[in-house]
Amino acid sequence: MTHELSKPKPIDAFRHARLWRPGLGRSIAVLAWLALSSTSSLHAQKTDTVALRNGDVVTGEIKRLSRGKLEYSTDDMGTVYIKWERVRLITSNQILEVEVKSGRKYFGTLELGADSGLVVVDALTREDTLNLALVVLITPIKATFVERLKAYVDLGFTLTRANDQVELTTSGEVRYRGRKFGGRISYSSYFRNQTGGSTSRNSAEFGFGRFVAPKWTAVAFTQWQQNEEILLDLRSTLGVGADHNFVHTNHLDLAVVGGLLGAREQYQGETSATNSLEAQALVRVEAFRFDDPEIDLSSNLAVYPSLTDLGRVRTQVEARIKFEVIKKLFLGLNGFFYYDTRPPTEAASKEDYAITVTVGWSYN
Repeated sequence: MTHELSKPKPIDAFRHARLWRPGLGRSIAVLAWLALSSTSSLHAQKTDTVALRNGDVVTGEIKRLSRGKLEYSTDDMGTVYIKWERVRLITSNQILEVEVKSGRKYFGTLELGADSGLVVVDALTREDTLNLALVVLITPIKATFVERLKAYVDLGFTLTRANDQVELTTSGEVRYRGRKFGGRISYSSYFRNQTGGSTSRNSAEFGFGRFVAPKWTAVAFTQWQQNEEILLDLRSTLGVGADHNFVHTNHLDLAVVGGLLGAREQYQGETSATNSLEAQALVRVEAFRFDDPEIDLSSNLAVYPSLTDLGRVRTQVEARIKFEVIKKLFLGLNGFFYYDTRPPTEAASKEDYAITVTVGWSYN
């Protein structure tokens, strides 16, 4: 369904965006406006408008913008996914959370700007004119907890007749991103059984973040690891740190994390566990392309120099690349490399690595 866009409204003193200063009266007014607008939006679905650069105009409902892909619900075509750079103009009566490359967030409805390619976030007492090219995230305020999740599951399986060897790998992740808080749960598991014995490698991690400033997040995390290949019965860690998002675009995320963590390790053959304090330096890169086929690449490089056993440094590299073959179904390649300059026990191997071909499913 198509219709002509309404005439752009003139923008006067709102030409340049500024963030609100805290104030009790304004906060009460904003809360009241959000409540009233949220109620009215429930009775006005499918009234958002997207105008594309090829001239098409589509009426529907904005579900989210993430990683350069606008998820848009329509009556005639169902849910469609639109490459963000193809959008020329956009309007919405919904109350939306809009984030730009700098990490700043804006809240309100979307109106036409005075110039093509601009969007105005109208939030009761102010209007902010934003360039569409700078917008990287859009989430409806009314979005439920489940709608704010991102998740994936990967599975790899190998069976060889020569030595009756079976290998099974699986990994997954669930992320939540709210207005002020974020969280992440991930796991990976590897099991190999063959004539003469078996081996396993498992890890699980939970992280929690509080958004404290544009591009800055205070984080806390805990991790559990077990790896028979390097004689590690259990390593449990608990740490805190800061996450700075250096690059945040519709095609690339680049972040650096720094922190401190406490570690407790139990190796095979050792009578007692060892405790240590470590620093953490982590670089996280995520690149994505919304084309045919859709490609998603993520990689982490983490370095843990020990502060209680000077000279010992643990390094871990993880990488994952996936290609979409059917909607939400991906073929992928997962790999990791681990190196420890000085394990607590001499019998333990210093390194471990693996590369696995997987089939995976993703949500959002």
